[in-house]
Amino acid sequence: MSAALTQQRTYWIARVLRQIEKIQPGTQRKDLRDIVTTEGGLSNRFQRTYVFVECPYIKVTVKFKAASNEAD
Repeated sequence: MSAALTQQRTYWIARVLRQIEKIQPGTQRKDLRDIVTTEGGLSNRFQRTYVFVECPYIKVTVKFKAASNEAD
């Protein structure tokens, strides 16, 4: 593998990690849409597994707190 390809991959992974780090406590579901997309499978209102939009092998499991308003 060439040095240029290694460097390109390193930059890509660094960019991916910076995007994933945007997911912080307090992030709402609507704010996740630009970074990740939902993965098929079982989920509920408290937990869902997402996949990174650019690579389906990068997965993030997000746990949610119940909304204070039960109608939400």
